[in-house]
Amino acid sequence: MSLYNEQGMHKHKILVVEDLEVAQKAAVSALADCNCEIDIAENGQEAISLFQQNKYDLIFMDVGLPDLHGLTVVERIRELEQDGSGRKTPIIALTQHTQKEYQDAALEYGMNDFLAKPITEKKAKRVLDKYLRKS
Repeated sequence: MSLYNEQGMHKHKILVVEDLEVAQKAAVSALADCNCEIDIAENGQEAISLFQQNKYDLIFMDVGLPDLHGLTVVERIRELEQDGSGRKTPIIALTQHTQKEYQDAALEYGMNDFLAKPITEKKAKRVLDKYLRKS
């Protein structure tokens, strides 16, 4: 898949970290019209590995992963970003827990924003407009 759209502009590369297949499909469907390249990681270890191998423009991170907690994965990604480049990938928390304390924890651990599941096209568009349309 090309990283450029038909006008020759850079396609955004997005990582979706989600262990449940139905939620993966919902995310891919919500992002279908974004003209983005999407990678899926089914667990925290895979997310860290993919992050080390690729440059992502945005990450959607499930908080409740089976192997590593999503907050732990974010901490590790933020550590990897301390390479002197100054680059900080926007990471959006995905969770079914909508209480303020969950949102606050996600932000404290280095996430940029918070979305309640399921991810929908409307929610995805809001995030993309906020974090990617300026680049």
